[in-house]
Formats: sequence, structure tokens, C-alpha cells
Amino acid sequence: MSAVRNGGAFETWPSGSTGPDSSSSSTATAPGFTRSKTRQETSATHPNYRERQDDMNDRDRAGRTPLHYAVIDAPVGLDHTAALTDPELKAENHRKIVEFMLANARRLLDAGADVNAIDDEGSTPLHFATKGESDEAVRLLLDAGADVNAKNTKGETPLYNAVRNTTPAALNIMRLLRERGADPTIETTNGSTALRFVSRYGKPEEKEVFADLF
Repeated sequence: MSAVRNGGAFETWPSGSTGPDSSSSSTATAPGFTRSKTRQETSATHPNYRERQDDMNDRDRAGRTPLHYAVIDAPVGLDHTAALTDPELKAENHRKIVEFMLANARRLLDAGADVNAIDDEGSTPLHFATKGESDEAVRLLLDAGADVNAKNTKGETPLYNAVRNTTPAALNIMRLLRERGADPTIETTNGSTALRFVSRYGKPEEKEVFADLF
């Protein structure tokens, strides 16, 4: 049995099958995404992703590209039960998930994925990554040329996302963004800024990241 993630669920098909409509020259890979090659052709060219640059920047119904999803470590939630019973297992699973996520993101970038692609809400992959649990994903995108001060349609920057991030990685993400020139004074459409948010709600160690501005 094989499986592929389709939106919020997983689709499965029998072993030996290449998936739904595998004989078609244009098969659905996720909601809104289409392939220009068959699954067999993709396998034949793997890992030469550079030949599939157009596929790397396909968009779904929300305007998001594969790179937007590659830097989301959402599967971490799947091992929540393990975290309650065995913290070491949780940490091990999280590390594997992050490594898999980063490997996919690197391949997409190597194949020509647009690091500053915006979705229908104006958010870039960096906006997505700064909400997650991996400062490594943030570093990867920044090293690839991501705009550290990109604003979405609400005027929110990656740093603004980071200061509202409640995961353990938030502090490192804030530091990294600041080191790369993130401007904490950029206002959102409702007049808020990352600096104001931290000064009001931030922990002492988070405020230290902005100490030069207080």
C-alpha cells in the first residue's frame, strides 16, 4: 500500500500501483497541483529536479507553491501522543521530520523553486517557516535569498510571525531574522509592529533580541 498526502488527508492505493490515474499524462498530485509528466517519467528523471523547474513553481488554489508546504513542519503534531508518553521518542521523531522537510526544501530550491513566491495572501515560504518549529528552515530560505522584510496583504513580515510564534524555536528564529536585517518597526495594516508586540507580550529573553531598540 502506498500513500500520498492530499490536502488534510492521505490517499492510498495498492502496492504496485503508481497512484490514481497513473497512466494519464497529467495527474493530480494535490489539490490544485497538476503534473506535466507521468509518475513513471518523474521516476525516470529523479533526482534531476532541474529538468522540472516549471513543476517546482506550480500553485494550488491558495496560490501556494510546493516550497510553501515544504518548510511547514506540521507532521510534528502527529507524534503528540508520543510526547506525552516518551519525550525522547518525540525528540527523535521531530528530528527525522525536520531532516526530511529540509531535504525536500533543498531539492526544490536546487530545482529552481522561487524562494520569494507569494500566495494569495501575499505570504512567502519564509512567512510560513517563521511560524514553525525549525530555525534551520528559516536559515535555509534566507541563505537562498528570501526577502527578510517581505510583507503579506496584512502587512505582516516574517519577523512579525516569529514574535507570535509560541514554539521552542521562536527565540532562535527571532535572533536569526534580526541578524539578517529584519526590521521590527514595519507596521501591519492594523498598526502593529514586531517591536511593539515583543515590548508588550514578549518574554525577557525575547526582549533581549531587541535590546538595541528599547
